[in-house]
Amino acid sequence: MTRKQRRIKPCRLRDLWNQYTEFQRSQLAPSTIARDYRKVARLLVKMPDYLDTAIEIRDWLLKHYAAETTRRYLMQLNACCNWAVESDLLTLNPFQGLGKQFRQKVNDLAYVGFTAIERDTIIATIEAEYPVYASWVKFLFWTGCRPEEAAALKWEHMTPTYTQIRFSQAAPVDTKKVQATKTWKSRTFPTNQRLQTLLTTLHQSNSPSSDFVLQGLEGDSFDYHNFQTRYWKPTVKRLVNRGEVSIYLPQSHARHTFITLALEHLPVKDVAYLVGNTPTVIYKYYVSRSRDLQVPEF
Repeated sequence: MTRKQRRIKPCRLRDLWNQYTEFQRSQLAPSTIARDYRKVARLLVKMPDYLDTAIEIRDWLLKHYAAETTRRYLMQLNACCNWAVESDLLTLNPFQGLGKQFRQKVNDLAYVGFTAIERDTIIATIEAEYPVYASWVKFLFWTGCRPEEAAALKWEHMTPTYTQIRFSQAAPVDTKKVQATKTWKSRTFPTNQRLQTLLTTLHQSNSPSSDFVLQGLEGDSFDYHNFQTRYWKPTVKRLVNRGEVSIYLPQSHARHTFITLALEHLPVKDVAYLVGNTPTVIYKYYVSRSRDLQVPEF
């Protein structure tokens, strides 16, 4: 691609990004627009107008951000400009191919879960030290749902005898806006006796003025970001230091743990339905390798 074909100025990009955001607004979760798209919009406001081409924009990004952050921004700008080409707003995409110049870094812990023993140790420790938060931790580990789905759950989303849970909403803690699930699909989760006992106890002990199943201290939606920072992180790190848990993982990895353990008992298509994903996504992003991997003689 020639320099002329790569030419685009930040002011033009801002205009295209605003149009692209409006186009995507009805198709994406409000939290995605508020969180991810707004971040790019702020970046484009910061970007100096003397930049003249996509190459200059790439190089400016590299001077101010890490390579992986630069790669992600370039992929987002590339998607925007692809849309602009298809919408007859540009004749060529000046960012075509630039994101592929970066090797994507993979976090070795991105797809790891806790073992069943570590899971139970974390639950027991939270229950002993911070009993008010034990139900939250149990629910994440025993359902594999996303934290924002657990935070949005109300009693109207389950059968009277707690034999089924309907996951149909999400409440991201940063936007505090109730929205559809990440995949825009609802799913029914059949509970076992352990979950039914937990839900029965919660209904008896919860504030009657709140409809939330997993309540915050004031009866409102559970603030899982605050819990992650103030309780989960120090507790799990302390268990790591004591040798009772092998590695620190955030609370979102309760989902990885559930999926990995569930696959020992259920077909992947059923596990995928229970957690609201596809089998392909399950194997690509969530299944943790065995911690007790042994090579047989052959």
